[in-house]
Amino acid sequence: MHLDEIIIIPIILMLAFSFAVPMDDKKENLAIVSPTPTTTGGTAPLITPTPINCPATSTRSYTICQAYPGPGGFHPTPPAAQNYDINPITIRGYTLFSATKGFINLNPQPDDDPNAPQLYYILNKNPVFNNLYKIGRAPWDPPTLPYEVHIVELAANPNDPIRVPEAGSSVLPCGKDVIVLFADQNNITLKYTQDDTVTGGYTLHISDICVDPELLKLYQQNSQTRNFLPALQRNDILGIAKTNEIKVAIRDSGTFMDPRSKKDWWQRPSPL
Repeated sequence: MHLDEIIIIPIILMLAFSFAVPMDDKKENLAIVSPTPTTTGGTAPLITPTPINCPATSTRSYTICQAYPGPGGFHPTPPAAQNYDINPITIRGYTLFSATKGFINLNPQPDDDPNAPQLYYILNKNPVFNNLYKIGRAPWDPPTLPYEVHIVELAANPNDPIRVPEAGSSVLPCGKDVIVLFADQNNITLKYTQDDTVTGGYTLHISDICVDPELLKLYQQNSQTRNFLPALQRNDILGIAKTNEIKVAIRDSGTFMDPRSKKDWWQRPSPL
């Protein structure tokens, strides 16, 4: 036998044996290796705080003021909890929107209202805008609502007190600053007039909070007739943050405004 035949025959036998092994057997003999996690230095992973359980009791006390009917002499229909205007963040919903997460300047005018609510005082600290949202449309809304952002998500810490923001020298006839148009465990709507409607004057919506249980109880006691509603003064604590963010929307005569506008909603304290 020649030397080249001695080399070729073993190779042929090895190839024949290889094709004789079923493919499934080959797969079973393959080791499955998970990728090794890699880490990068510099920043610890972001830990989202666990939402707190909203308290069931409170030592705070609140009072009521007369609430005047809206246009046509009527209080809100359907009931406030299902009303597109009184409880909009829940009922309309919202969509995430990508835009500047910070103050913006919208058409500066010399006659900006010095009595506009100042959103700094909700948390009493400089804001950090976590996320931005567009509010959903009500059935009667135009296809496109004014302004590109309607809800801001402000960074907070669980248990941070949530306060009524001041609004210049504006005080209601009953001696308070706002009435509570709506409240449930995690949402509240404040009106800077005594009118039981979002038309005329400023309306503030705050969501993802724990409304103070005594304030919630007082609202529920008066929410059916709505002739009287809870009333609050500037800097009053109305609840606490539930997790690491709260959602805020501000309206002027029913129109959802852009809460990032520095000249309107962040005039004070100065400078921010």
